[in-house]
Amino acid sequence: MITLLDTQTLYMQTQNVANQQQQNVAAPLVAQEAFANAAMEEAQKDRERVIKTEKGNKLKDEKGSEQQRKNANNQAKKQATNSFDISI
Repeated sequence: MITLLDTQTLYMQTQNVANQQQQNVAAPLVAQEAFANAAMEEAQKDRERVIKTEKGNKLKDEKGSEQQRKNANNQAKKQATNSFDISI
């Protein structure tokens, strides 16, 4: 026969076993969620790195095209100043 003390002890162990089983079921989900979060953070960092690189390339292109315009203007000025009109 099960006494009152045995019932109380079994009840406490039942809760511990249930909690342990719940943790065993949830552990793969928690691990998968942690892995997914880490992968999303890494992907976000990669996207930010690509965006920064693209912005850097645009700035370089703008600076390069600005330099080309200045060089073209300087060459045009040189050509314009090198020609003399000697008409009498």
